[in-house]
Amino acid sequence: MQLKFDPDDANHIAWIIHRRRPDWNTTGIKRVLGELAEAGASLGQATSAAENAALNKKADTPASIKWPEHMPAANGGKAIKFATHRYCQVCEQPVKHPIENMVQHQDGRWICKPHAEDS
Repeated sequence: MQLKFDPDDANHIAWIIHRRRPDWNTTGIKRVLGELAEAGASLGQATSAAENAALNKKADTPASIKWPEHMPAANGGKAIKFATHRYCQVCEQPVKHPIENMVQHQDGRWICKPHAEDS
């Protein structure tokens, strides 16, 4: 059984990685860790990928945590697929939006930016 992780785990991982890579913003690290969690990564997978990226001198941003060369050691050689689009849970018709146009509501629902601004 793989244990999933929560925002508190991501905060702790981000703090540790930021200590090793002070040039990386903790908010950026947590964002990438959140993407890993959404993609189904376990705590161990996310931690290993973050550590591999932090040790790589060519990795210049937290986004590099998702690079294939960092993920294989963390995921048994299988690439984790990341969502590029999401469905707004408020739109009347199911509308697929690019993930950068989505906002995660406090209750965990994903909402498109126009609907997020209305609420």
